[in-house]
Amino acid sequence: MRKLLVLAILLIESNAIAQKMMMLPPGFETDKERFQVTLARKLFESSFAEYKATSFRQQHVSFRSRQSPAFSFERLFSNYKEKEINIRRSFFIITPTGDTAMINISRTSTLNFTNGSEAVFARSGQRKPDTFRGGQIDFYAQITTNRSEEVWVLHILTREVAQTINQTMVLPLEGSVITPAGEIAFEVVGKYEDGKKPIYTDRLGIILANAGKQVAGVQFQGLPLKFQKQNFIWLPREGDTVRRLYYAATLATIMGHLHDTEHGSIEEEQ
Repeated sequence: MRKLLVLAILLIESNAIAQKMMMLPPGFETDKERFQVTLARKLFESSFAEYKATSFRQQHVSFRSRQSPAFSFERLFSNYKEKEINIRRSFFIITPTGDTAMINISRTSTLNFTNGSEAVFARSGQRKPDTFRGGQIDFYAQITTNRSEEVWVLHILTREVAQTINQTMVLPLEGSVITPAGEIAFEVVGKYEDGKKPIYTDRLGIILANAGKQVAGVQFQGLPLKFQKQNFIWLPREGDTVRRLYYAATLATIMGHLHDTEHGSIEEEQ
């Protein structure tokens, strides 16, 4: 039902936009090139400029769960449960000249539930479904290339908390990139260039800021309908081609992760 509602909203909004851009910092495009991204149906498969993401592999999936011990204090009034899903993936970014970036991904979803009907002091009767209390997705990506020994590590944290039984709230996305030269910060963009906010999300894109200077960016609107034409990546116009490759791999990975999580609830991970 939730997915149908989101799709209906997308249908309405898609008719009102044409190449609508997120709000960019003043002068951002002066020394950047903007590329429209072509996304495949599979996650982390895209192409833009001279770069192409390919050879996606899902290497390993593991599950773990725990609940309150039978004779513990916390079990007296409710049973607290935790479910964890870890997925490891990898893919490559390649260019016609042979430059290659390899991205190894680890994505861990942690979901928290309670169930009062399983408590020690619960009234006898029919067991009730678990109640979702919140969760988070920890996303890590290790980025290497055949042109350098540098290792970049991308981290994105997405959290969701339950406000009422039928309503949850997604907290602001957090993230950064750790490089040998220092940390590259995330600046999340939630408005269009005309100052308006989209009705279906609180994050249109992400700007990467290195030592206070905005160096690259990504706008993600999704796959459905006309939104395919709203996906962009900004890369430095000039400079070190190796560093540009790292930025391209980082932004393609961010877009793949946003594609993976944008219109779904963390609760739906189970």
